[in-house]
Amino acid sequence: MPINTPAVIEIDRKTWLIQEYGLDCCYALLGADSGLLIDTGCGRMPIRKLAERLFEGRPYDVVLTHGHGHHSGGAKQFEAVHCAEALSEKSKEDFIGTDFHAPDFSFAEKDTEILPLFTGDVFDLGGREVLCIRTPGHSEGGCTFYDSQTGIAFVGDACMWKMKVECVADALTGLMLLKRMCPNINRFYPGHVDHTDYRALPASVLDDAIGACRTILAPDRKHDRQSRKVAYRSVTLQYKMDWAELEPHSPYPLGL
Repeated sequence: MPINTPAVIEIDRKTWLIQEYGLDCCYALLGADSGLLIDTGCGRMPIRKLAERLFEGRPYDVVLTHGHGHHSGGAKQFEAVHCAEALSEKSKEDFIGTDFHAPDFSFAEKDTEILPLFTGDVFDLGGREVLCIRTPGHSEGGCTFYDSQTGIAFVGDACMWKMKVECVADALTGLMLLKRMCPNINRFYPGHVDHTDYRALPASVLDDAIGACRTILAPDRKHDRQSRKVAYRSVTLQYKMDWAELEPHSPYPLGL
């Protein structure tokens, strides 16, 4: 059945999942003083209006898990967003699929300022702090946002059951950093969830993603090299890296 309205689901106290017509997920977090919007969708929904309604008139920041168009396309609805990489130039029309029937939506594009993100950046919402950890691999400037109040890691596309990775060494570096810096993660919310089931991914998906990366990078490389795909416990990881590229190559500093 076509999906023709964004879903807004409260997944924890003052924490909302906003799904853009079944395509991608944004997240809104509200503290005592301010809000935080994580990702902006591909630009087919009024994400600014939705977020400001949830934030109840409080100021807020906008952060992006990465610059791919179906996560950053709505960024031009805002004066400024935080992102660790360049934004995709793809238009919102590039993301329309057979089950994607968004109503016509247009907005006056702003001259959006792109602010940097580094590992260790903290967004203090008032009684609630959200930590940024750089997690490249799926993209060169990927970031995860850990909310210590709920124990949720908002991970974009960096760690999920079906992963697509540009460079496996980058992915392993970021995921190990996330595991070290945030040992109390109790669940993950990724950039895409099934629109019939909004449940989080279990914390164990992180170890499974790390295991998949290690399997690919192991000296014996016991997996199908031609398909460039590995299944490890709950995670299936597909990658593009050349076999010679065993070292991290992201040009964006982790900020350690």
